[in-house]
Amino acid sequence: MAISTAVYSKTQFRFAIAKETTFGTSISTQSSFQELHITEPPTLDTATAVVTDVTPRIDGTAVLAISDIYKTQAGAITTVTVSGILTTPVLELLLEGVFQNKSTSSAEDTYEWDYLTEPLGDDTDQTFFTLALHDPISAEGKEVTSAFLKTLEITWDAGSNGGRASFSATFISGLELGISKTFTPGSWSTPGTAYFATTGLDGKNVSGYDVVTNNFSFTLDNGATFWGVDADGFAEGCTVGAAGGKGYTASGSISVKYDPNTRSLIDSVLANGTRLPIWLTFNDGDANNKLYISAYGAPDSANYNFGQDAGVFRDLAFTCAAYGSSEAIRFVVGDNTP
Repeated sequence: MAISTAVYSKTQFRFAIAKETTFGTSISTQSSFQELHITEPPTLDTATAVVTDVTPRIDGTAVLAISDIYKTQAGAITTVTVSGILTTPVLELLLEGVFQNKSTSSAEDTYEWDYLTEPLGDDTDQTFFTLALHDPISAEGKEVTSAFLKTLEITWDAGSNGGRASFSATFISGLELGISKTFTPGSWSTPGTAYFATTGLDGKNVSGYDVVTNNFSFTLDNGATFWGVDADGFAEGCTVGAAGGKGYTASGSISVKYDPNTRSLIDSVLANGTRLPIWLTFNDGDANNKLYISAYGAPDSANYNFGQDAGVFRDLAFTCAAYGSSEAIRFVVGDNTP
């Protein structure tokens, strides 16, 4: 057989997600998919997509036979990690997927975890997705059905991605991996160009003081865990917010300039029960693309950062925790400040 001269670039791989309505039923309508602005091809962990058992036979041979290796997808958890640059439609889908709740008004969409947030086990109350990985070779696309967005990291750094906020998302599925699929990216919704960039970072406030920052990040984990097996050995459902007794967890970090407004951060770290309200706003005044982030942080550290050309900074790490009726963390997309 002749050598193939085909050469494919990583940029020819594309990725999209579509909300499902019924657990175990993938989305096939291509116009239902939202393409993500990815910066690297998704990592499809095929090792997690199979359960492997190696049992040498007692048959007098000292060499493992191929029949001694057994593999099945039933009972496996497929993991897909994808990273890219945030735009408004992508952000809204990712937030709904990780928070597993969405409150909508005529002006804004709100996603939050507070003292009233409960675990969810009924798929009619959950958000999960069909994942589409387009392969440049025909009929070699990969499909992941009923994938839950378990962890989401949202990061902004003035010196990365042109100063645009980015994401890293990890999806998991307990259903069979589709390996010979055909997708039509031309029918997908495009990510658009509604970015969350340095020029749109309007509000930066820690503990009631305006601060100077050059980066921040938030990590969200809903503890998604699959349960049960159906007649084919695949997951029957998924629970969010109950794994390990930790429920929904969020943490973050922000680097702020050391000045009279931030001088007491170390005191806050050392004091018991201290809470630091953190507020950040992008695109204030934009009715469709404003993003408001609020978190109540229990500070973990506030180390000096002497390596900044702009002066001394404090690297503040924190764990998000509800404070009375106040949310642990909240994201609002829309034109109203809550």
